[in-house]
Amino acid sequence: MGTAFPVLYPYDLVAGPAGATAAVHHKNVHGPAGATAAVHHKNVRPTDRRSLKPGRPHAFGGVATPWGLEVSGVWNRHEWANGERWCHYPVRITLNGVGPGTAPVAASFSVVLDPQVVSDVRIVSARLNGKAHDAGVRLLSATRTASLFEIRWTTRVKPRSGDRLDLGLEVRTRKPPGDLPTVKHPTVGLIGMGNHITQRQTGLNSMSRSDSQWA
Repeated sequence: MGTAFPVLYPYDLVAGPAGATAAVHHKNVHGPAGATAAVHHKNVRPTDRRSLKPGRPHAFGGVATPWGLEVSGVWNRHEWANGERWCHYPVRITLNGVGPGTAPVAASFSVVLDPQVVSDVRIVSARLNGKAHDAGVRLLSATRTASLFEIRWTTRVKPRSGDRLDLGLEVRTRKPPGDLPTVKHPTVGLIGMGNHITQRQTGLNSMSRSDSQWA
């Protein structure tokens, strides 16, 4: 057993990759009725190079281009017990497209918070590359238990290389009466982006805060 550490963006792409090829020698000879055939010889100087890369089936959608997303954002701090206890929550989520290709599916994400501290979360604004944008944000689900409050959203934005999607959040907080037995650290992460082998490992598919003080 062990831990694998994949190469992360931006060092996960090879600059100017060379395709696998084989040096071959062949000579065409004429057969009956003008037909030609390739005759291969041993121990002769190669006259050609042939690509060993298999053709990509049309059913796969043509050439696959690597793509990636980075998650970042802005946090706010909720305090109680005269400022001696606190927990963080996101007020802005930023999704950055690192390319070089466009994300094959629309950006979707989840926000996980502590229901003892947060009662409700809404997306109230969206900006694409610094301009107001109708991102088509749609609520997928909201799950609430005694220890976890998870909200899942999707958009209709498929970030291209260099795109920046900023989503503003409005968060309603609770004021706990005192110490809490435990706290769920806030987490924002990508969801439902599919099992795409071309997705780049940016190392920033989620963000969290663990510097809370609840007891």
